[in-house]
Amino acid sequence: MENEKASYFEKTKITSAGLRLIHKLIMMGEPLVITKAVIGDGISEQDPVTMTELVHEIPSRQTGQDGTSAIVDVQNYLPEDEQTVLTRVRVQNGDTEFTLREIAFIATDPDIGNIIFAYTRDNTENAMTFPVFSGVPISATVDISFFVHNAANVEMNVTLPAEVSLAEFNAHKNAAELDHPDKSVQQRHIADGAIGTTQLAKGAVNNVSIGNNAVDARTIKDGEITEQKLSEDMQNKFNTALSDIEIVKAAIKALAKNKDIIHIAYSIWTGHDGYEASVKVWFNGVLKYNNIVRDTDYPASGEKARLTVEYNYTSDAAWAVVERSVSGRFPTHSSRYVWQNIFDESTDKELLSGNIAVLVERDTETGEAKPVE
Repeated sequence: MENEKASYFEKTKITSAGLRLIHKLIMMGEPLVITKAVIGDGISEQDPVTMTELVHEIPSRQTGQDGTSAIVDVQNYLPEDEQTVLTRVRVQNGDTEFTLREIAFIATDPDIGNIIFAYTRDNTENAMTFPVFSGVPISATVDISFFVHNAANVEMNVTLPAEVSLAEFNAHKNAAELDHPDKSVQQRHIADGAIGTTQLAKGAVNNVSIGNNAVDARTIKDGEITEQKLSEDMQNKFNTALSDIEIVKAAIKALAKNKDIIHIAYSIWTGHDGYEASVKVWFNGVLKYNNIVRDTDYPASGEKARLTVEYNYTSDAAWAVVERSVSGRFPTHSSRYVWQNIFDESTDKELLSGNIAVLVERDTETGEAKPVE
C-alpha cells in the first residue's frame, strides 16, 4: 500500500534534555547528531518538554536491519531556516498491530548516552492504526520540523533516502508549474507557441527592455498600496536606521578600546504557557543568533522571569534563554553572560523590547564573552 500522510501530530518540542545537549554541544563546538526516530502508541497530556521516554514505545527497527518489528526510517532532512530542521519519518507495519501516536528523535549526549531530543504526538481520534504485516506493507510518512539552534550543524542518520509515493509522483507529473534547478532540463523550457500575440501586446517588449505603456494602472490593484502600509514600512525603516546607528556608535567605541561588540535586539511577550522572546544577536556586526525562546510556564506569584544572552568565543556561537525564579532564585547559570533583563507582569512595557550594544572581551579561562566598561 502506498504511503499515506499522518498529519495530525502536534508541533514538535525539544525536551529539557535536548536543550541541555544543545547548550553542551555549542560549548564543545560539536555537531548535533540524531541517530534515529522511534515510535509509540501511548496517550498522555504530560508536557513534551519533560519527556524522558515514550509513554508506550513500539518495538521498531530500521530498513536493512533483521527482525519482524515495525520499521521506522528517517528519509531526509534539510534546513528550514537557520535554526530549524525539516525531516520526514516513514513508518511501516510489523509483527504487532499499533496506533501511531508518538514519535521521538534520539540523540547521543556525550555524558549520559541516548536521550529523547525532540517529541511529538497525536492524541486525536484520527491517529493511524497499522495492522499486523501479512505480506502487504502498510506505511505512512510524517513531515516534522524542530528547533536545533544551528541547522547547518546537524547530522541525521538517514536510513531510507530514496522513496517517492505514487501520490507525490503524480502531483509532480501533473503540476502546472515545475521548479527545476537551472539547466537541469536540457530541452526547450517553453513549448512552441506558449507565448504568442495573445500573451504579449505588440511592442510591449523591445530592445529597450520594456516598451511604452507596458505597465499601466491595471498592473497595481486597488488597495495594494495604502497609507497604513506606507506608514508601517517607513516605521520599520526608521527602527532599522536607529538600530544601525546604535551599532555604529558602539562599534566606534569598541575600536577605540580594542574590544569586541555584541548587539542585541529583543522583544518579550506573553506566550501560551510562559514568557516568550524574539532575540537577535550580532557579534562585531555578524548575525550569530536569531530565534524565539520561551519558558514552559509563568513565574508563580511574587517570582520573576529573566532573559539571558551569552556568547562563546571558542564555538563562535551566541544563545539566549528565558527562565523563571523559584523561591526568589533563578536556575544556576554561567557566571559569564553578555546581558540579562529581569522582568515580571508589572514591568514597564517599553522595557520589554529594545536594542542593546555591549562591549565584551574574552574570558581566558572559559572562552565566554564578558562585558567590559
